[in-house]
Amino acid sequence: MMTDRANSQVDLGSLFRYLLWCNHCSHIYRHAFKRLAIKRDSALS
Repeated sequence: MMTDRANSQVDLGSLFRYLLWCNHCSHIYRHAFKRLAIKRDSALS
């Protein structure tokens, strides 16, 4: 029982870290895409 609980805690921790990392990456990508879109729009006009 104790080992099962410890394993589930580790899985939750790694899952939480993974979700934070994905959120961080999507935030960076959103900013990069916004910058690219602005560059493209200014080049078109």
